[in-house]
Amino acid sequence: MEQRIPIKIKKGPWKIEEDELLIKHVEEYGPKDWDLPLSKGHLQRTGKSCRLRWLNNYQPNLKKGMFSEMEKQMLFDLQGKYGNKWAKIATHLPGRSVYHVKNVWYNHQTKMARFNKGKTKCLKFGSSPDKKKKKRKKKKKK
Repeated sequence: MEQRIPIKIKKGPWKIEEDELLIKHVEEYGPKDWDLPLSKGHLQRTGKSCRLRWLNNYQPNLKKGMFSEMEKQMLFDLQGKYGNKWAKIATHLPGRSVYHVKNVWYNHQTKMARFNKGKTKCLKFGSSPDKKKKKRKKKKKK
């Protein structure tokens, strides 16, 4: 029986060398086979971590930086229409990653909640933060 050597999976921030290895992998194999760098011993990152790093940071045609006012308005309209279906919303915002779209939405919600300070409904969770939760009465089992 073949013994497997445990591979320690690295977590946390990516180093420049790791990014370079990831880019080299994509140039050689294309944006697929994300578990290959780990299995070959080039990177100590999971396939999921490699895929997300590529999609959110190095994918071609990826727009970085602030959202324009038009993009923000489109994001708010689409979120009202689709809810929190970020992948679906990101398809309407070319060049924006799902991760970035979601972060812009939640950062805006957090800022609005801080601005309103409980005067209105909490935008992020749909209820007023200063209302007390109603306690449910426990039914006795017979």
